[in-house]
Amino acid sequence: MDFGFANTLLGISRVAGVIVPVSIGFITDRYGFQVILKWSIFATGLSTIALALSPTLPLIWLHSPSKPFSPLPFFPVAFIAISKFTPISERSMTSDSSLPSE
Repeated sequence: MDFGFANTLLGISRVAGVIVPVSIGFITDRYGFQVILKWSIFATGLSTIALALSPTLPLIWLHSPSKPFSPLPFFPVAFIAISKFTPISERSMTSDSSLPSE
């Protein structure tokens, strides 16, 4: 595989990085964070296996964009889940007492 083709393939596979973080908020509101976390982990494993077992170039083209797309929903949704499990008083890393007084 020459460098130009490899760079094109890598660039196409990274387009999802712009679309997924924006759309995952709407999808999480609709289905809940537990469902999205489960599907994200499942899709990440499945896309890794599919890309590793792709014997031909067309299958690599097919599975390459799904590999970076699948783990993207995990972290925004994980942050939502963490914020749901902690009380409001513990969500901030700083408190008023740590601020300098005037």
